[in-house]
Amino acid sequence: MSESIPQVESELTLQQYLALAERLTGYSEAFPFQGLEEIGYQKLKAESDEFPGYATPIDDLIKRFEMEGVKIVIEKGKVFVLPFNSTDIENDSIFPRFLKMTDDMDNNLKTLIKAGK
Repeated sequence: MSESIPQVESELTLQQYLALAERLTGYSEAFPFQGLEEIGYQKLKAESDEFPGYATPIDDLIKRFEMEGVKIVIEKGKVFVLPFNSTDIENDSIFPRFLKMTDDMDNNLKTLIKAGK
């Protein structure tokens, strides 16, 4: 991903955002994948089409997210979502803000997604 860390535009400070993400990295089970926001999907799809081979195509990542679930990872002060069994941040990651929020989603994950928008 070529984007930088999102501006945290909610009530959370950047430090609180990273602390929340750190808490979520400690979960030992995968979060269910609820889908991507349509606008986020379109953006990621356009990037996949424009730069083939640069990263895992978004449609392939979605299949993996659906099969494995997702996890939160922090690398160099940035927060990423990866398929649960992946360690490949460079190729297999998206930012939390692209995830679709649902009522039955973990509240901490929902807060992280909302804060990153």
